[in-house]
This record gives sequence, C-alpha cells and structure tokens, in this order.
Amino acid sequence: MFRRSIGVFGRSRALVRSRSCQQPVRCLPRLLSSGARSLVKPVRRIPPPLASRFSSQVASKMSGKTFERLPLNVVPKNYAVQLKPDLQAFTFTGEQTINVSVVEATKTIVMNSADITISSVEFVSSAGSAAAEVSFAPDQETVTFTFQEQLPVGDGQVKMTFAGELNDKMKGFYRSKYTSPSGEERYCAVTQFEATDARRALPCWDEPALKATFDVTLVVPQDRVALSNMPVKNEESLADGLRSVTYETTPI
Repeated sequence: MFRRSIGVFGRSRALVRSRSCQQPVRCLPRLLSSGARSLVKPVRRIPPPLASRFSSQVASKMSGKTFERLPLNVVPKNYAVQLKPDLQAFTFTGEQTINVSVVEATKTIVMNSADITISSVEFVSSAGSAAAEVSFAPDQETVTFTFQEQLPVGDGQVKMTFAGELNDKMKGFYRSKYTSPSGEERYCAVTQFEATDARRALPCWDEPALKATFDVTLVVPQDRVALSNMPVKNEESLADGLRSVTYETTPI
C-alpha cells in the first residue's frame, strides 16, 4: 500500500465560487509534487540510491522524457503568493515573493513552470536587487532565471509577477462548471496540484523534497466565496467590487 507525500500549500484546499451556491463543491489543491512511500515494510528494501534511480527511470519511461531533479543551489523557505482568477475570461494573474536560501553562489535559479507567462522577476537580498533574464524549457517544464552577477550565499527573496489560464484540463488552477440552486450554470476556480501540476498555477520548486510554508491570498469578486483549509487571517474590501482574502501560514 502506498500513500502520497504531498508538498506545501500546507495541503491547502481553495476554491472560488458563487456565494449563493449551496452545492458542497470541494477543491483539491495540493501543492508541489508527491513521492510515494510504502506503508507496509517490505521484506527486502531497495537502497535509497537505487530506489531513487529506479523511480527516475520509471518516470522517464512513462513520460518519454529524461527526468532531472531541480538544482539544490537555491531552496525555498516560504511562498507569499497572491492569485486573482478571472471567471469571465478564464485566466488568472499572480504575484509572489519567495523567501529562499542560496546554498551555493550561482547566476541561475531553476524552478518548475508550465503554461505560465512571467512578466517580471528580481532577486532581492541585503546586497541589493537584481533583475533576471527568463528562459523556459517546455519539455522539462522548467524556467531558468539568469542574473548578470552571482547571487551571494545566504537569505534572499525571489519576487515575480505571472499569469496563466484557468484551463479545462483539471490540472493546476482550472475552471469547473456547476449548477446553482436556481438551475443556472456557473463556473468556479479550483486547484489540483498532485502530482506535478502545481507548476501550472505558479512557478515553484515542484518536488516533494523541497517543501516550504505558504502565505496565500486570493483576490475575488465580492459575491464569491473563497475557501481554503487554512483559517482566514484577514479580509479586505478592494475597488471594482473585489476583495482580498488572506489565510494563515501553512505548516510544512
């Protein structure tokens, strides 16, 4: 028997739907990819290096692509992410500040990203700030940020703005249709991150070994309900009939 070991978003469950909808729609956002571990101790255990190599080979054969882990020169500690879905255009925009630890001096940061456009990114530390050149590798579902100078070892922040589609593929941040009590067809925005679809909602380290905490904010219309499995920390009215809902920090 196996169980998924889910990464962050603190196992969040979040959705946006009409306030008048009584249907108990549940969304299943589980951030960052998962790795399986046995709940029944096998008679013969595969040594970790062999198990890791075996898992990579299986993943490669199933996907038809060469599987590569993300570099560990920069690792995440906390994501402060804001997502703003548009249920009319079926798109969303986002911005995030990721607290990271630079383990080794480097000119590049590699993260997972798929079906996301990134409009700006910069690295901020006590030494100052630096903009990055953005390049995507669609076959690897990664994005690389390249800086002119090496990032110093220590703590820093990666700040970025991005956008994506509320797709109809039940992956990442997607749209789902439901029927209101009056019989009207409506849409809500929900998330599905397992096993490797968090990268379709935001650029991130989408691997189970690279967990971090999350501070999530949703910007939604006033007449919509925004749910998460973390308690609401703050709610604020905005212009244009919108409001922001911020949730408590997730555990790792």
